[in-house]
Amino acid sequence: MVCWRRSLAMVAAVMVACGVGSYSGQVTGRPGSGGPPGSGGTPATATDLPCDVADVLTSSCTSCHGSPPSGGAPMSLTSLVQLLAASPSNAAVTTGQACVQRMASTTSPMPPLPAAPVDPAKQTAFSAWVSSGMPAGSCGVDAGTPDPVFSGSPTCTSGAYWTGGTGSTMRPGEACIACHSLGDGPAFAIAGTAYPSGHEYNDCDGTAAQGAIVTVTDSTNVSRSFTVNSAGNFYGAASAGWPVFPITAKITFGGKTRAMSGAVTTGDCNTCHTLNGANGAPGRIALP
Repeated sequence: MVCWRRSLAMVAAVMVACGVGSYSGQVTGRPGSGGPPGSGGTPATATDLPCDVADVLTSSCTSCHGSPPSGGAPMSLTSLVQLLAASPSNAAVTTGQACVQRMASTTSPMPPLPAAPVDPAKQTAFSAWVSSGMPAGSCGVDAGTPDPVFSGSPTCTSGAYWTGGTGSTMRPGEACIACHSLGDGPAFAIAGTAYPSGHEYNDCDGTAAQGAIVTVTDSTNVSRSFTVNSAGNFYGAASAGWPVFPITAKITFGGKTRAMSGAVTTGDCNTCHTLNGANGAPGRIALP
């Protein structure tokens, strides 16, 4: 579901942004893959970036440049310290400055073609923030009181991983829309993976979440609901002008509900709800 038939190497080559990286053939965070399994079960906290800056990075960068980075990306783009650091591709500029250059580039744009470019107004705002010295901000998703479900170590509760093939159960835990936006899969407005715990590895089946209902409400207060399948995946296309971003979401299972504490400007849920969480998310979309 969350990626189509091109090879992982091709996906990585197209998706790496804001720097230069090479694909290693590893699925970051999956045990036994050769990639690092992450930093344990420590939940992410609210980001130290301004919300408009976090919005640009979430919608255009962190499908690869998450925490930890994936798909061959050389660094994360989820915190101020990472943007202030020297760019891996050009030590003469900061990573933030490199992002500005890549967003404006016609030969090596970020995000790479055929993905849509960053909106010009957002580019201008991001560039102005970088030019002003990249002052800290405070923006987060699902930040607040720690939840016990996010206190555990990385795991694969089901013990079953996606091993190949296409369809609605493929690549649980990975960024669905970022991959499908490249053109060979159906277009989704909302897509993600639900799990029974807060820190599950990429490609691990979220089997225990099957039957959960994810309800997404857009800024016009119109809601749509999606049923989680046997891999933990859920997804849906845009319809009749829905959704109008930003959106909020909640997951309901066994008569209980877990709701997001803030609105977001992307329906690509797994860009934030990663193994250890990115952009303020504490980890995976976890059952209540």
